[in-house]
Amino acid sequence: LIVVMVLISLMTSFAVPQIRSALFVDELKAAGRGLVGLVAEIGQEARTKRSTITLRFDQEKNAFSGRVLQGGAAEVSRTRPWELHIDEVVQVVGIKTAHGSEESELSDETVIVFDSRGYVDKTAVHFRHQNGEELTVILSPFLGVTKVLEGHVTLEDDRFVVER
Repeated sequence: LIVVMVLISLMTSFAVPQIRSALFVDELKAAGRGLVGLVAEIGQEARTKRSTITLRFDQEKNAFSGRVLQGGAAEVSRTRPWELHIDEVVQVVGIKTAHGSEESELSDETVIVFDSRGYVDKTAVHFRHQNGEELTVILSPFLGVTKVLEGHVTLEDDRFVVER
């Protein structure tokens, strides 16, 4: 009986860390939290340096990257550019700004611009996990506040409307 109990406890000690990591790792929420952190960092940097910074999504790399605009062209003014690589099981399915293009059309021209005061147009970034779950990150223009909402949320008349 003692040998069986020892074997069960050994098996449990090896299985629990793997089960815990499987339960607590959520790639979709990690992508949302990563974007929130990147947006906060870029907004602060734009205010501090009094420069315009663009945040662009690269579909091939499945990553966001930020660049400081200097002299009309995007240049890197840091030792490393701002980057956020999204897990391969999560994809960005749309980026919609209040004054921008349609969210369904992601292209290399899809850019989120932070002005020299750190302000950004009201923007919704939509993520989708390969299992069908969706998440929307809403960027607020003036306060630097971001909201992470489950589901696909659209921008409409300065209100958040959840599509069902």
